[in-house]
Amino acid sequence: MDIKFLNKVVRYINRSLSAIQGKRHYQRFFKALYYISLDGMHYGKVHAHETDGELFLIKSLKQEIERNNNQLILFDVGANEGAYTKMLLNVFEGHNINIHLFEPSSDTFKRLNQNLEDFELILNNFG
Repeated sequence: MDIKFLNKVVRYINRSLSAIQGKRHYQRFFKALYYISLDGMHYGKVHAHETDGELFLIKSLKQEIERNNNQLILFDVGANEGAYTKMLLNVFEGHNINIHLFEPSSDTFKRLNQNLEDFELILNNFG
């Protein structure tokens, strides 16, 4: 995005909201804007892989592998409890893939291990 345009947008928003900034009554409004912004940047939450473009990318990758019969090494960094890896396993079922998972949280890593114990994966408890 053009930085000059972005700066103009930020200035416009700041001017438009300046009358209500810092007012306790509008705190919920600004908190909602904050969460909308985080969502727009995909920060701080597990994404819907079916709708955020990830599944489309993975299926495109699968077609490329099928054309060239390549082995694929995949990484799930910040694996959490394994939802993304389960999607990968589903999409690439029957294909030659290796998946490396990384999850630094000890408690979450235990749940990850339990959730995926039936699969041959490389789990790493560090990030």
